[in-house]
Amino acid sequence: METAQRAATVPSQGLAESLAHYLEARGLLLSLEANEAFQQILRVTVFILIAGLAAFTGWLLLVGSLVGLMMARFHWSWPLATAVAGAGNLLVAMFLIKAAHHHLVASHWWADTLKEFKNDCIWLRELTTKH
Repeated sequence: METAQRAATVPSQGLAESLAHYLEARGLLLSLEANEAFQQILRVTVFILIAGLAAFTGWLLLVGSLVGLMMARFHWSWPLATAVAGAGNLLVAMFLIKAAHHHLVASHWWADTLKEFKNDCIWLRELTTKH
């Protein structure tokens, strides 16, 4: 009777151990990709902060000199000169924000994990159709 009881528990232990190894492997892959995603998000955040700082600093440093130069050189009114200087500075900021956006879109988020889950689904589907 004891031998029959042991024999009945062995396959379930093997299955549980296999499942534990499977979940451990998937968890490790997910952990690695989460770390990569964090680094990418941190990089994009730095790009956005630099773009904001560049826009603000550029506005403060250049607007006064550009407005004075445009007013003297082209005989423009100060509202026109400030509008042109501001538009140029905003173009630089938009370029940097577009670069950050491109980095976000071009990144392949969780590619390996999603590929493995897709392969697992195919494998499970094959197992269920055999039986």
